Parts: sequence; C-alpha cells; structure tokens
Amino acid sequence: MDPNSSTDPDLSKMFEKRFLRLLEKDIECDCEFVVGSQKTVIKGHKLVFSAASEVFHAMFYGELKEEQSVRIEDIDPEVFQGMRRFIYTGEVKFTSSIQALLIYIAARKYIINPLSKKCISFIQEKHIQPSEVLEFVEICKIHCIQEFEEFYNKVIQENTDKVVESDYFLLARPEVIELILKSPSLNLNSEIDVFQHFERWVIAEAGRKGIDVEETMTGSIGHLKKHIRFLSMSSDDFLTKVVVSSLLTPEEKVAVACNLKKVDSKSMPKSISLEVQPRSFITTDTSLDTRCYANEHVFLVLVDDPNCCSFGECNGTFGKYNEEIQGYYKYKMVIAKIPKSKLRNRCFSIDNASNIVNIRCSFNIIVEK
Repeated sequence: MDPNSSTDPDLSKMFEKRFLRLLEKDIECDCEFVVGSQKTVIKGHKLVFSAASEVFHAMFYGELKEEQSVRIEDIDPEVFQGMRRFIYTGEVKFTSSIQALLIYIAARKYIINPLSKKCISFIQEKHIQPSEVLEFVEICKIHCIQEFEEFYNKVIQENTDKVVESDYFLLARPEVIELILKSPSLNLNSEIDVFQHFERWVIAEAGRKGIDVEETMTGSIGHLKKHIRFLSMSSDDFLTKVVVSSLLTPEEKVAVACNLKKVDSKSMPKSISLEVQPRSFITTDTSLDTRCYANEHVFLVLVDDPNCCSFGECNGTFGKYNEEIQGYYKYKMVIAKIPKSKLRNRCFSIDNASNIVNIRCSFNIIVEK
C-alpha cells in the first residue's frame, strides 16, 4: 500500500458531501437530460457522468457527441434520478424491488457495473414481495432479463395465495399467468383453486377486450388451459366446479368427465393436458397444527376425501392408542401425531374409501424432531 495514500473515512465523507451538494443544488451544470414521456428536465455535469459511464463519455465527448440537451425516452424520471444519485455519491436508495429492477435496467444500459451489483444484491437479499412479483416478472420478460428467474419463481410458488389475491393479478399479461399455471408447486389447496383463479383472470381479460369468455378462450389465450391438470382433479370437483364454467367447450367437458369416471373413456382433445399426476401443493396455514414434540413422530398422507378417512392399525384397530392420535382433516390430507414409544415396529394405516395406505415407522415420511 502506498504510505502516502489516505483512506480516512472522514475525508471520503467530505468529498461525498461536495458531490451531493452539486447534485442537489445543480451548481454549474453543463448538460441536461429530457427524461420520460413527460419530458422531465434533469440537469447534470458532463464530466461526472462521463467518469461513471463509458456510454455517457461517448455521448458527450465522442465523435457522435450529443448537444447540450439529451433526450432519454425509455427511462422513468424517478429511476434516472436514482441512477444520477449513485453517479454523484456512490449511494442509491431503493424503495422496492420494482424500483431496484428498473434502476438495474438503466445501469445495464449505461454500463454502470457497480450500480448493477447493488441492484442485484438488493433484489436477492430483500426478496421480491408477493404483491409486486407479477409486475416484476413482466418487466423482466419485456427487457429479456433472466438472472432473477430463480428468485421470482420461488416467490410465486411459495406465496401463490398472496400473489393471486394481489391487485396486479387480474391485470397480468398472459405469459405471466402461464408461468403460474406451469409451476410444478404452488401454495394453494388444490387444482380446483388453480382453475378458479385462472377463471377469475380470464373473466377480467374478457372484460378488457369487451368480449365474452367463450370468445376469449378461442383466441390468443386459449392455449393456457392446457396447463390446468384436469385429470388430477376428483370427478366430484370437476362435475360441480368446472363443468359449470365457460372455460371448456362441451366436448372438452365430456372427454374429461368420462376419463375421470373411467367409463366410456374418450380420447382427450389436444387442448387438454394428459397429466394425471397432481402438482405439489403447499400451505402456510397456521391453523393446521403440525408441530411435533421431542417424544413424537408425525406422518402425513394425501387423500382424496378427508371426510371418508379413518385410522387403524394393520393388524387391528388402534385400541388403547386412539387417545394418543390426532388427525387433522384439511386440504385433502391427514396428519397423525403419535408418541414415538408407540411406533416401534408397528405399521399403521389410513382407510380412505377402501384405499388403504400402510405406513411403517421406518419410512421417510415419518419425521422426528
């Protein structure tokens, strides 16, 4: 290290204040930017902008240099101000992941790499809020940004219930709705929930276009229903909640119903998914008590109809163990909590409409905490 160099933080702070004063007071500005659709005028200093960005340097001092006034149409004034503050002070104040993303897009355009890194760090560390994730996805897709896919997919899958209730859900573009429908895991209760939220969006989309739902589904968004796993639904759910909807044609309804009932099976239309495997549904509902204590094991089994379930032991009934078992019938699953001492070398079962599922204490689905 150069012994004559100084890393005095107070000195750095002093220079920061000087540039902040230039920023806030517009002292001796020699250029201006006309930003956004409202043509907001933002002043600056050519030398400061040029020192921060090769793009700005070429803009002001290159062979094709701009005049004193520079028109910037594709950046919002608030976003440009955020980038400008970083150029002068090295600091940036984020108010949301959306704002951080927009500043990231601007920083990428003008090759201000330190600012890009700050934007990425904020988005990764602060996480994208469920209420803003769909708008975040749309912006990423418009600008061909792929580096945040893992983060926004995680938010959508883990917070689907909040995402579909957000104000932006009914306004989302078809490609964003498709992202939700294609997700292998969602925080909803069942495939019926997926269908009903999709139906809400379709009705809103039809209203925007001024046409009915049937006409909407025959247009550019008709392919989206291909991602609904109708064959993973129960026949009762399909007959009571889907058949009454306008999203499927009569032919599609008959084909799905016959295949679910396994009578007079018909070939499925190409517009309907052949997927019979249910997607993974998770829930953060705290009313479903799944806590496990030190001396207990917990097992969970997915069932078709919780109301038809009963507990039993493979070689008889639980008998004296009945008082030590708690079953929670919700979201089509059964959770049983059993003292560890009662599990040794035992095999339990859940009888669900004559379909018996055997669970041995050595299986991985039994968890000890």
